[in-house]
Amino acid sequence: MSEQRRHPPKEDLARFIRADLESSRRNDVVGHLLKGCDACAAALSHKPSIREVVNYEKCMNRVEMACALFETNIETERQLGFQLWDLLDSKTAESRLLIVRNDRRFQIWGLFDHILGKIRPTSRKDPFGAVDLAHLAVTITQLLVEEDYGSERLHDFRGAAYNLLGFAMRNAGDFVGAKSAFEGARTELQQGTGDPIEAAMLAVHSGSLLFDLGEFAGALRLLNDAIRLFRRAGDSHGMGLTFVKQAMILAHTATPEKGLLLAEKGLSLLDLGGQPRGELAAHDARAWCYNALGDHEEALRIVSTHEYLYKYFDDEPAIQGKHEWLLGRIQAGRRELGKSLRHLNTAYQVFLGAFLYFDAVLVDLNRIEVLLYLRQGAEAMSIANRLAPLLEAWGLGNETLRLWAMMTTSIAAGEFLVKQHSHSFESHLRKHWIPRPTGADFASRASRRSVQSS
Repeated sequence: MSEQRRHPPKEDLARFIRADLESSRRNDVVGHLLKGCDACAAALSHKPSIREVVNYEKCMNRVEMACALFETNIETERQLGFQLWDLLDSKTAESRLLIVRNDRRFQIWGLFDHILGKIRPTSRKDPFGAVDLAHLAVTITQLLVEEDYGSERLHDFRGAAYNLLGFAMRNAGDFVGAKSAFEGARTELQQGTGDPIEAAMLAVHSGSLLFDLGEFAGALRLLNDAIRLFRRAGDSHGMGLTFVKQAMILAHTATPEKGLLLAEKGLSLLDLGGQPRGELAAHDARAWCYNALGDHEEALRIVSTHEYLYKYFDDEPAIQGKHEWLLGRIQAGRRELGKSLRHLNTAYQVFLGAFLYFDAVLVDLNRIEVLLYLRQGAEAMSIANRLAPLLEAWGLGNETLRLWAMMTTSIAAGEFLVKQHSHSFESHLRKHWIPRPTGADFASRASRRSVQSS
């Protein structure tokens, strides 16, 4: 019988409620409940009838005290996690891993929870730093003890860690690693508690990866799954954000008008009070959709009207780069080619400076197009030639490098615009982007680990 299923005696639960259980056995009850035993939690929270209890108010006070004790234990571990992070914060990623693996004090849920909360904000400014944090979170979950947290919740922790590792890797451009991490998350969550929010977030992140890879139909299907899970969990804000993600995908398809409807639907579900990020994403999606439909003036109006939202994120290169990129696309549609080029040049520099190479290359394709429309073929050739060695250094394969060389030749021959090479190369790039092939095959690692431990 697993540790989680060894329920405390009913007498201990009854004495726990009466607050007359000795300290050591009281700690055993608290530890058991923290593992997620729903049966004992339900028994503990059962409100006896007034006829059964002489002093009903006193009994309820004891139940409230018991609940406060659970919360105190969780909060205590959170505080400990915060303090332990202070000891790790100034260390290198390698030193952090070494400390965590060799010091039992750092192998607790509180530290894992604290690190998990840092991954998403870190990814917005330092994508590779976020990958390091996510690796650390995964490592901690592999060291947590089942007896302390329960088997199912331990799988939930590992699933959440792998999910955010995939999220961070995708943001850093490591699509191979992200795919493998998401597979690891899916395997762990299947053995967990069945939390619909965790499953929904995995579907959202996996769908975003498929969008990057150009698998638009698959991305939309996964996001539909996420919406159903958010609805089941009663999370309207999560539903709204997911509709917005679908709208952005549809802006890159033949049916951007459907994206407009979803962006509006998403906006109606968002908690706009303290969530400028979600509101900005929704208006961005609307602008991309209008621009794809050829209504460049409406797209520009939307961006101009909501400039104040971008100011919340002045220090986030991904958002500022995509802002400039969107304006460059809009101005190109308006045939304001000089303005378009200035915006695209800025976007390229922002992305390059933040190591967001995938976005930088996509922007470069737009820069080449605009330069050719401006009849500045020599500068377009210069951009293509300067990028070729970078693509090789970033780890792109021979097929991609050959295609880039053919594309460069088409610029010189005056065929780049006619043959719409920017669209075909973007499609190829989405399917073959491997600029940082450090992505681990986590499924294979887990398999090897189980074989070694058996």
